[in-house]
Amino acid sequence: MRHFSFHRNGFLSEVIEAATSKEKLKSHLHTSLFQNAYYLMASSAVTALGGFAFWIIAAKFYSAEEVGLASATISAVGLLAILSTLGMGFGLIRFLPNAGRRSTQMINSCFTIGGLVSIAVAIIFLAGLGFWSPALTFIREHPVYIAAFLVFTMAWTLFALTDQVFVAKRTAKFTFIKNITSAILKVPLPILFAASFGAFGIFTSAGLAMTVAVGIALLWFLPRVQRGYFPLPAFQKEVVNDMMHYSLGNYSASLLWSAPALLFPLLVVNILGAELNAYFYIAWAIAGITFVVPAGLSSSLFAEGSHEEDRLMTDTRRALKMNLLILLPVILLVFALGDKLLLLFGEEYSENATTLLWVLALSAIPLSINSLYLTVNRVRKNIPRLIVVSAAAACLSLGLSYPLMLELDLLGVGIAWLGGQGLVAAIVVLPLFHRRVVVR
Repeated sequence: MRHFSFHRNGFLSEVIEAATSKEKLKSHLHTSLFQNAYYLMASSAVTALGGFAFWIIAAKFYSAEEVGLASATISAVGLLAILSTLGMGFGLIRFLPNAGRRSTQMINSCFTIGGLVSIAVAIIFLAGLGFWSPALTFIREHPVYIAAFLVFTMAWTLFALTDQVFVAKRTAKFTFIKNITSAILKVPLPILFAASFGAFGIFTSAGLAMTVAVGIALLWFLPRVQRGYFPLPAFQKEVVNDMMHYSLGNYSASLLWSAPALLFPLLVVNILGAELNAYFYIAWAIAGITFVVPAGLSSSLFAEGSHEEDRLMTDTRRALKMNLLILLPVILLVFALGDKLLLLFGEEYSENATTLLWVLALSAIPLSINSLYLTVNRVRKNIPRLIVVSAAAACLSLGLSYPLMLELDLLGVGIAWLGGQGLVAAIVVLPLFHRRVVVR
C-alpha cells in the first residue's frame, strides 16, 4: 500500500499551480470530474444557502413548534421521494451514457414509474399517519393539505431524478441552475403563507418552489441535454429491465444510507418534541454545508466511472485528496462561526444547537471516506457490499440515537451520527487504500 501524502510534487502542488496559472486553472476547470463536481457542490451550496435564508424567515414568522412540525413534514416527503425513485437515479447514471437511441424512453419511463409510485406511497403514508408519526396528523385536517402533500411528493421525486439525468450526461450546470431557481423562489413564500396555513405554510413554500423548478427542468433544460426530448408518460419494459436489477440493489443501499438523515427529524419530533426538532433541523441544515463536498465529488466520480471505468482508481485518488483539501477549512469555519449563524434564527437556537452543530460538522470527514468507498463499489456493480456498508452505517446511527437521545437530548443524535459514520469509515478505509484508490 502506498502512502497518502500531499508532497511537493503531488496533488496539493497541482492545485496550487492551477490556482496561480491561468492555463493550468483553465485545464483544471475543464476536467469533467472537477467541473461537474464543482457544479454539484455549488448546487448543494446554493440549496443550503437558500434553505438557510428560508429557515431564517420561517423562524421569524412562525413559532419554534411550527418550524419543528414543518421540518419533520419536509423530511417525511424526502423519505417518500427516495422510496419512490426505486433507485432508478443510480441506474440512469450508470446506463444512460450508453443508452443511445433509447435514452429518451429510458428517461421518461423512469419519470413515469417514479411519479406513479410517489403518489401510491404518499397515500399509504397519509393513511397510516396515526401509527408512524402521530405528530404529523395535522396534514389530514384539510383536503387542500392532502392534495398538496401528494403533488409535492411527486415533485420531490422528479426533482431527484432530473438531477441524476444531468449528472449522467455530465451537464451538472443544469442542476445548479435548477437549484438556484428553487432556492430563489422559496425564500419569500413563507411570509405569504404565514397568516393562513401555520406549519403547513412552510411546507407549501418549499413544495411550490420545487414544483416550478421541476417544470422548468423538464420543459427547458432536459431538451437541451437530450436532443428531441419531451416529457411524456412512457413505459418501455425492455429499457427498464436492463437497469432495474442494478437500480433495485442500489435502491436498497440508498434507503439504508439515507435512513438516519431522514428519520432523525421524525424521531426527534415524536420523542423530544416539535420545539427541539426545530433546533435539531436547523443545526443539521447548516452542517449540510460540509456534506456538500463529499456528495458533489462522489456524484461526479460516479458519472466519470460510468463513462470511463478504466480511470476509476486515478479519479478516486484525486477526488479523495480534493475532498479533504476543501473540507477541512469548511469545518473550521463552521466551528468559528456556527454559534453566530444560529443566532440569526434566534438566541434559543444558538443556545440549544451550537455543540450539536460542531459534532455534525466533524462527521463530514468519515462521511467523505464512506461516500467514496460506496461510489467505487457502485461503479463496479458490487451491490452486496453497497448494502452491507449502508446497513452498517444506518443501524449504528439509528441504534445509538435512541439511548443517547434519552440521555443527552439533541447532542445524543449528533454523537450517534458521528459514531455510526466514524465506525464504518474505520472499517472501509483500509480496503479503500488496499485497492490503491490512493496512490503516490
